Amino acid sequence: MTAFTVGLPKTQDKKGLSGARFFLERYGVSYELYELMDDFENCPVILVPSFENIDRTKLFAYLNNSGKALLCGTSEEIKNSVSIPLSLFHLIYDRLHEKYEKISKPSKLINWSLTLYNITPDLIKAPFYQQVRLIRKKIGSKRKVHTTWPADNTIDNWMQILKESLDILVPERSSVPLWPPPFKAAFVMTHDVDEKPGEEIYQITKIEKKHRILSTWNFIARSPRYKLEPSMLRELSAEGFEIGCHGLYHDRKFSSISAKERKLRVAGAKKIIEDALGKEVSGFRTPLLDRTDDLWTILAESGFSYDSSYPDVDHLTTTRYGMGVCTNLPYTTLPYLVELPVTAPQDVELFIDKRLSEKEALLFWQDKWNKVIDGRGLIVLISHPHFLKEKKRLDMYSNLLEFFTQKKDVWITTAGSIARWWQQRASYKIT
Repeated sequence: MTAFTVGLPKTQDKKGLSGARFFLERYGVSYELYELMDDFENCPVILVPSFENIDRTKLFAYLNNSGKALLCGTSEEIKNSVSIPLSLFHLIYDRLHEKYEKISKPSKLINWSLTLYNITPDLIKAPFYQQVRLIRKKIGSKRKVHTTWPADNTIDNWMQILKESLDILVPERSSVPLWPPPFKAAFVMTHDVDEKPGEEIYQITKIEKKHRILSTWNFIARSPRYKLEPSMLRELSAEGFEIGCHGLYHDRKFSSISAKERKLRVAGAKKIIEDALGKEVSGFRTPLLDRTDDLWTILAESGFSYDSSYPDVDHLTTTRYGMGVCTNLPYTTLPYLVELPVTAPQDVELFIDKRLSEKEALLFWQDKWNKVIDGRGLIVLISHPHFLKEKKRLDMYSNLLEFFTQKKDVWITTAGSIARWWQQRASYKIT
């Protein structure tokens, strides 16, 4: 195998550069940023995300003399090169940051109605779910770009095109594996505790311990429906389960309040849960997956190391209906902050929205999971413990976990462990 470093020319094209870095980091390829073409002498592969602010004449002359190049743009006149659409790295950046066309904000009446719906107990609000879904669809229909539910692998497909191009240039290259050997994919079970936790918490963890699985539990710091119980959090943590932060309040205001208030909410929630737990909390998920453009910056500044608020496909939330990041793999958003996309439909989508039975839901999940596993991806599933109270759903949950425990090449662990691996993986240098 060949170890090599890719050369990246410094450019003002921040989107293109970010997209190029994402591609290289995904496949564990070392890269260096260079100011001048002359500095590329020791790089067998040069990746140019954009020709902006780059002397094309000098670049083409240099590449013709040096041999190999991986380019975005027309490159037929350059020997041993691969031509890739110029805009591809921009598209990668836009998808991973959900830079879709913005929609008009819902009216105050719609916002008020959805907030009222959200605080209503599930047994009462279930009959109205279809009407709420129609509102979401109406809001989402104003957006020109839509993702395809239940799966949209646009980013992963683009990554494969780039990988094949790189393989043409360096067929015997070395790389860092996506997952720790011998695993080819990964699974994370997460529980968002939106309602008052009761006996179902212990019923769920009993099933998980039976299958030797550790999950991640995300608690709300100041919920009107329950008060944090330090003894419960510490007991779960002592047994190896991970405790995460699900926000200060479980309301629909996160994206509508000011950036300053969002920062106060995130920092306040982290402190409250850490005080109750007695140790640091590293993971975050926004209430209702209510995401904002400044979320990652706020989380990094607050001391979180990972987030799991962005679904691969979003056909559930109101503020970002029809969006999604279109990938089944984690990615680094800022230094030391990893995004773990939610890559499986939530229980609320299948049980209430689609009105599937337990058997139908399990088959539906398994079909998507098999595809994610085949693509060497990460499966992140959100459950809500109050949806698993009934015996038939607890039985289904046991069957769900058995599906994964039978797959010896799937890494089953907590969200925090996945984030730590991805951070560690990014620091590897092949020599």
